[in-house]
Amino acid sequence: MKLLAYHPAHQPADLRVGRLRADGQSIDPFEVSPAQAALGVLPLVEALVRGEQLPSVGAPVALDAVRVLAPIPRARRNIF
Repeated sequence: MKLLAYHPAHQPADLRVGRLRADGQSIDPFEVSPAQAALGVLPLVEALVRGEQLPSVGAPVALDAVRVLAPIPRARRNIF
């Protein structure tokens, strides 16, 4: 499973997270709050670590219609 953070190509303020589909050409967007989406995939990874289910997904979005971002835009601490 490949998780990613992204925004629609012409809406940089509209942050979202999703899962890359097996075809590699589209994304299943997770239904998360804007606050969660601003943290990138981190809330999803933390939910998986706790053994929780991932959020439900919406209609697929074409990969070429979005701009892929760093998966965790702001690390909680320096990782180096």
